[in-house]
Amino acid sequence: MDVCDPGTILVIGTGPGTGDAILRRFAQAGFNVAMVARKLDHIGPLADEIIASGGKALAEVTDITDEGLVEALFTRAEAELGPVTIAVFNASYRVQKPFAEIEMEEFRQTLDTNLIGAFLMARQAAKVMGPRGRGSIFFTGAQSTFRGRAGLAAFGMAKAGIRGLALGMAEDLGPAGIHVANFNIDGPIDNEKTRLRDPHLIGTGRLIDTGLIAEAYYQTHLQPAEAWDFDVDIRSENVGRVGG
Repeated sequence: MDVCDPGTILVIGTGPGTGDAILRRFAQAGFNVAMVARKLDHIGPLADEIIASGGKALAEVTDITDEGLVEALFTRAEAELGPVTIAVFNASYRVQKPFAEIEMEEFRQTLDTNLIGAFLMARQAAKVMGPRGRGSIFFTGAQSTFRGRAGLAAFGMAKAGIRGLALGMAEDLGPAGIHVANFNIDGPIDNEKTRLRDPHLIGTGRLIDTGLIAEAYYQTHLQPAEAWDFDVDIRSENVGRVGG
């Protein structure tokens, strides 16, 4: 990778917390940034902030389950910002209720947002990165990727499915120079939502700092091909440790 021209990072699923921390870290390193969310109210000001600091940014609201819109998203990002060298799927939708009470529409939305969205982003990223022979495609996982949690059966299935998708992708795309990795964020993330929901965790050392999560993504992107990690475990007791 030419460190003088790092390219563009595209993050699908940008909100206060992990998504914007990742974008800020890569912008600091000279990347142009493209961000996607369900609403413009957060990503619009974030893009303005990055542009005001001398960077280049694009904020988009799009349906990540629509094949044509995802293709158009990459086309616009590359036209306005330059080649996408790293794509991050950080979007998430979850239903938290007893298993027998999950409605079919809730189950479908869980699969659509998490699995179909991940597939469409990853496939388009592979299409644009493949001819260039370099790039990174990263997925944000969760505790439910590896362990069952009460009330989160549908979400757990979706997150485990994303990791399964990434495993196959790594075999297909690794030889083409594309680094695929799954980030298992195994614990509560220190953001406004968590602090409001679980104030008892504040000051306990159990909350995972978003800046250190972002650093793990950045350092993983910089790994040479002979040292690529696939599973990157991030926990409160070892945040920032990369290991596969």
